[in-house]
Amino acid sequence: MTETRPVIYLQDYTEPPFLIDKVHLHFDLHEGETRVKTLLDMRRNPLVPTADLVLNGEKIQLYSVALNGTVLAEQAYKVTPHTLAVYNVPDAFQLETEVGLSAYDNTELSGLYRSRANFCTQCEPHGFRRITYYLDRPDVMACFTTSITARKDRYPLLLSNGNLVDEQTLSDGRHYVRWEDPSRKPAYLFALVAGDFQSITGEHRTPSGRIVTLKVYVEHDADPEEGRFALESLQRAMRWDEVQYGREYDLAIYMIVAVSDFNMGAMENKGLNIFNTKYVLARSDRVIDTDYVGIEGVVGHEYFHNWTGNRVTCRDWFQITLKEGLTVFRDETFTEDMTSQGVAHIDTVNGLRTQQFLEDAGPTAHPIRPASYIEVNNFYTNTVYRKGAQVIRMIRTLIGKEAFRQGMDVYFERHDGQAVTTDDFVAAMADASGRDFTQFKRWYDQAGTPVLDVSSQYDTQTKTYHLTVRQSCPATPGQPTKLPFHLPFRIALWAQTGAAQPIVERTLELTEETHTFTFTDIQAAPIPSLLRDFSAPVIVNYPYTEDELCFLLKHETDPFAKWEAGQRYMTRAILHAVDNVDELHVRVVPTCLVEAYQHLLTPGIVTDLAFLARLLTPPSEMYLNQQRTPMRVEKVSECRIRFKQELGIALRAEWERWYHMLKPLAVYTPAAVGERALRDLALMYLVAADAEAFRHLAYRQAEGTTYFADRWGAMMALRDVACEERLTLIKRLHTAETPALVLNKFFTYEATALLAGTYDRVKQLLKDRSFDLHNPNNVYALLVAFGTNETQFHHVSGRGYTLIADYVICVDAFNPQVAGRLVMPLLRWQRVDTARQAMMKAALTRILKTANLSSDVYELVSKALAVS
Repeated sequence: MTETRPVIYLQDYTEPPFLIDKVHLHFDLHEGETRVKTLLDMRRNPLVPTADLVLNGEKIQLYSVALNGTVLAEQAYKVTPHTLAVYNVPDAFQLETEVGLSAYDNTELSGLYRSRANFCTQCEPHGFRRITYYLDRPDVMACFTTSITARKDRYPLLLSNGNLVDEQTLSDGRHYVRWEDPSRKPAYLFALVAGDFQSITGEHRTPSGRIVTLKVYVEHDADPEEGRFALESLQRAMRWDEVQYGREYDLAIYMIVAVSDFNMGAMENKGLNIFNTKYVLARSDRVIDTDYVGIEGVVGHEYFHNWTGNRVTCRDWFQITLKEGLTVFRDETFTEDMTSQGVAHIDTVNGLRTQQFLEDAGPTAHPIRPASYIEVNNFYTNTVYRKGAQVIRMIRTLIGKEAFRQGMDVYFERHDGQAVTTDDFVAAMADASGRDFTQFKRWYDQAGTPVLDVSSQYDTQTKTYHLTVRQSCPATPGQPTKLPFHLPFRIALWAQTGAAQPIVERTLELTEETHTFTFTDIQAAPIPSLLRDFSAPVIVNYPYTEDELCFLLKHETDPFAKWEAGQRYMTRAILHAVDNVDELHVRVVPTCLVEAYQHLLTPGIVTDLAFLARLLTPPSEMYLNQQRTPMRVEKVSECRIRFKQELGIALRAEWERWYHMLKPLAVYTPAAVGERALRDLALMYLVAADAEAFRHLAYRQAEGTTYFADRWGAMMALRDVACEERLTLIKRLHTAETPALVLNKFFTYEATALLAGTYDRVKQLLKDRSFDLHNPNNVYALLVAFGTNETQFHHVSGRGYTLIADYVICVDAFNPQVAGRLVMPLLRWQRVDTARQAMMKAALTRILKTANLSSDVYELVSKALAVS
């Protein structure tokens, strides 16, 4: 008999039958059972027919229920494993409950749980129902007051949302605090932290003159100075949001708390953000340049949620992209302004194409606003976040930056304090710009990555150039056919003579299945540059010649288009070698590409060295494997290695010159980051060209510094080289004193190596004392990272599939959300050959047959197996 589980549909949304105006919570925290008393000021929703009161609640013990001060008899209510129903309530009333729960036993890290010796919460999406009985849905917004009592010696810090209004020392060694949040919010934004933390403090003056206190808390064994970069990032984010969007922060205090055990990156709880330590702690001997970028981006992201997610929130969980897609767009553009704009945008696109495009092409493909779900945790995805951000970026491109800012102002003015939908956001943009977004809204409802097939024709007689664009979108589960999308398509036409600027620059709008655009007074056949600035999340096919790609690589002024020309050329060269790998004479790197890179490596040609490093970095194995179905993982890996080796040999003099010329300072600044990126890339190519000759150079770089970014760059050059220098370096990295941030980098380093012994090394580390299967960061760093190592994960024996399936089953028993992330690479069985397909499907079937499988994993696996 086939198992089925309840499916929730967007079309079935109804307004809440009751509303909550005020919430009074009291937590009596204990290591054993914590008691929570809740007083709700409630009233019937006049827009909804009469109904009984049904509150959400799970994994909590109910001790009492009182209505308007009167304790109810058991027959006046009914408790199930997931609800509390109270009968015959009046139109307006106070409901009081008392429940007990154990934070120590909460291994799912949802609700109130323990991280090390501290209490903390995670309530999005459904964690609050594990704290108390409540209408746990985002469209129920209320003002919260929270009081907390706990032992003062163990939990000297007691925090919640809003402003601290009272604190007392009690006679029994405990203490008491009370927090009031004046803003209405849904329960998923509730937060509580209790424990022993150290802090660093700063302040921010708003344009209106208010002083906001800023505090970053770190666990007791950390140095508070490790939170300084996060604090400074917060200050930059606050200033940026005031300038770019005119948005001020509204409370007197803003707090960030870093904890070691957290399923996600961070959570935007109003006034009290709870962060994974990975995105707060920064010390020069423990982090690398991309860590600084990540910290600043995530701190900005969570702060920007204050307006796009908190003050204006989503009506239901189908609208997650309303807050996440919009806020990712805001944090992406913030990062562009804080770092190198071209590099930041390229990194955004690279992540989208290697991860989100893969999601679009798989069995769990879904629109940015899904139509249904079994478990909402499965929709915190690259599609909802990253593709959702691209949809916002397209709106800005179509209407212009000025109209987009006006649309944001309209959105905030209309909906401050409300729970709304993506339709409300698009309506604000339409009203501000006067544009019709009816067709554009298909981006919210249709899944898949559109494909643009482009052809061109030049008429020498009339001096006209015709560009024909045909758009299509592959079938996805539940959506066999798609209607045409409305999208901006930025293009330029370049004269082949190599002028400094293109002869035509234009943003075209595609709305039909096929468009032909005609350009007049074009004196000679031009070279088209397509999808400049990555103006839409699409795949573009155009029959470029090698000479045309080399031209764009040398002359394009748009950073993305220049980078894309190189990526196209490198991809074509590597895949040509893959298709002809058995012919020993096949050369991977064409002469034209060597000459183009020689030109780019001439000092002064590209002044942004971080951008130059991106230009010269070959496509990842994951991206290359997406270009072939079935994947040819071994041959792709082999040919990519040969590509690096050949380019290293061909440009050895240039790589050596740059390596010895660059001496980046041991600081995080744009100049140092760029110098480090190019120097480390040069070292990578030199080691690829001749490991025997240059592995000692890498070793000396690693050993000659205490600045971790310098050490890490050298280690990455040796990651796939079996040599004594590599072994020595990793032994020094993996000791009993290694801090968690560095330890997780070590796990990923070993799990992603292309060495023959990687699988055995991962199995060995799973048993190591330093690895904790209950810590999400450890699981992501070792097991999830191994799943991205396609050469090792897809080993012909199927052992990678067995390993991941074993741990999906194991982890699902205590943390389904982490197990849901771990199972992802197994879902893509259609991308491999038939022998591997059989092994992957067998692993999925074994998972699906597991007793008490969570809804998180059940939904993902059942969808994967349902695809024919």
